[in-house]
Amino acid sequence: MQVNTISGAYPNTVDTQKDSEKAWQTSKVKITCDRDTFELTTDNGGKAYFETYSLLEEYKKDKIIEMQAHCVFNISNIASKTVKQYYNGAISQEELKNTYQECCDMYLEMLEKSGIDATTDKSKQRAVMKVFEEFQFSNCISGVNECSSIADKIALEYGYTGEFRHDYVYYDADIYYKTKSIEGDLSHIVEEMLKTYKLDLDAEKEIEDIKKNTTRCDGGITFHGRWSTGYAECGVNICHMVSIEEEPPAGFKFFYKERKYPVGTKFGGNDTTSWQKGVLLTWMGNKRIETDIPFNYSRCDGPIAEFFNAGELFGRVEGMDRSILAFLNNFNVYTRRYSKFTYRI
Repeated sequence: MQVNTISGAYPNTVDTQKDSEKAWQTSKVKITCDRDTFELTTDNGGKAYFETYSLLEEYKKDKIIEMQAHCVFNISNIASKTVKQYYNGAISQEELKNTYQECCDMYLEMLEKSGIDATTDKSKQRAVMKVFEEFQFSNCISGVNECSSIADKIALEYGYTGEFRHDYVYYDADIYYKTKSIEGDLSHIVEEMLKTYKLDLDAEKEIEDIKKNTTRCDGGITFHGRWSTGYAECGVNICHMVSIEEEPPAGFKFFYKERKYPVGTKFGGNDTTSWQKGVLLTWMGNKRIETDIPFNYSRCDGPIAEFFNAGELFGRVEGMDRSILAFLNNFNVYTRRYSKFTYRI
């Protein structure tokens, strides 16, 4: 509601809808004016006191920012839960759409409480695309989390016990295309929401714009961006995709572990290099192909070697499928030490 300032020698509690030069927007607020002192009372009974109106306005702005952040946080949590259910097949596309609509309404209500006209086309566009950003982000996270879960199981075969920080990553083209399919479903919902709000906008263009200008760092809101930057590069610090735009061949799978052998494994004789080896896996149909990574941490055993391209390593394996080998070239693998001291994207 709109409230105007009132000055006077006596305390006076006001609840007015009159406009004034210094009128401001808030929700169910009463102001008590006693000379130059302002008492702000919110709808939940909270009170705050200000010597000048400008200080009161600053306080109001801070509260609006806090309210907006809280709203986006709630939408993010709803998106995470809902998209995870949809990803796992627990809810229908119609249920996904209904929740999407509820989040749009929640965002518009927040704008209205912030003193922004929520009936304008610009506000409606903001609501639809902000909700898309949160839902698409959750879609990518669901895919990356599935990759991480599969990686945990494969790592057990190489003696991983969970005692140390993860030193492995897994990529799966089937998961990539699954997230692409869900992105398509979300794009269809965006089209319907734009029609619902009577917005004459190109859904495809709006989606591309939000992808380019997303507020989500560490990979944005694409699966490859989240996988490479958020998971493999910044999360585990051992792998990087050369190009996040390139699409994988159907059925492509890739696993990399920095240490092939568990810490403490004993090697006979004068073997000083085996403990340093990493391991790479890929698949051709149901056939699993493994190759070692000849990491070398000490100049005593030759030149330091802590950075390799997966395609070059598998290129030494006979009979490799060309399309698989080509996409393997898109993965650089390295040690965590190399990542920390040398490798900068």
